[in-house]
Amino acid sequence: MSIDEDSGMVTLGGPTMGTRYSVTIPAAQLQRADQANLGAQLQAAVDLVDEQMSRWIEGSDLNRLNRAAVGAAVAVPQQMRAVLAAALVIGRESDGAFDVGVSGNVAFWGFGPEAAAPAWAPAPGPAKSAQGALIMSAEAGTVTKLSPVQVDLCGIAKGYGVDLLADVLEAAGLRRYMASIDGELRVSGNSQDSGNSGWAVGLERPEPGIRQVECVLHCTDLGLATSGGYRRFRHDGRGHVTHTIDPDSGLPLSAIGSSVTVAHESCALADAWATALMVMGPDRGMEFARQKGLHALFLTLDEDGKGTKRRGSGIMRQLCPPDGP
Repeated sequence: MSIDEDSGMVTLGGPTMGTRYSVTIPAAQLQRADQANLGAQLQAAVDLVDEQMSRWIEGSDLNRLNRAAVGAAVAVPQQMRAVLAAALVIGRESDGAFDVGVSGNVAFWGFGPEAAAPAWAPAPGPAKSAQGALIMSAEAGTVTKLSPVQVDLCGIAKGYGVDLLADVLEAAGLRRYMASIDGELRVSGNSQDSGNSGWAVGLERPEPGIRQVECVLHCTDLGLATSGGYRRFRHDGRGHVTHTIDPDSGLPLSAIGSSVTVAHESCALADAWATALMVMGPDRGMEFARQKGLHALFLTLDEDGKGTKRRGSGIMRQLCPPDGP
């Protein structure tokens, strides 16, 4: 735990999902909460997500499901079933742009716990879709695979982890906070004792190798998630390879100069929708977001790399005004 005397903010954090979580709270609120106990509860919340949904933890519930034979009913905790159910809904609504059945493709390109396949190896085809391949029984608490699909929840699990952090804070009676894991976050209330400006959240310009704020969002009572290839990518002789897989082609996205941020009351759903829109690309994704009533902001570097084009829908047009229609 750290306290910034100038801002009056307390920051709690710890390891999770190969990175760290961070929670920022006005110090005055902590008079109503046991600080040590709150930190332990926050860590337990993100540990739960790791233990259930990580491909890096051998004994995780996700890995048990992936190892299970087709037709076997696998006992799965309620939280993971809820995440799977949400993922399948967004998979259908996005026409397959988001699909958690990409685990084999993720593994081939080296963005999972496995080493990347050699450059000469033939790339796999389209992902084995999870749509229609999983049956969930709430009554029995099980998930059954109807085909040999391998599931990867990285496109939604961090957002869900943020939602669990927010649940812990709300249960402790805290109504003003910012909770984040990497590019996924939830904010509630205002950062200051007076005023209604919310929390200042900086969105980075999607330029590899440079950390520069493109715009600052003043927001409250929402979740935000950003997807983009400008931070996590490599060049392997086949071109740029990012960590986001297009389920339709089975190939990783190659665009490294763009990002999309989605606002939603659920950070898990913002996370998944950001991935789906990133797969669609700025043109189709922006049109889709407007049709679906999603709150999205695409940032795309100009061809000369000197400027950034902004395109937004819903509340994101107000938080970061676009420079075009």
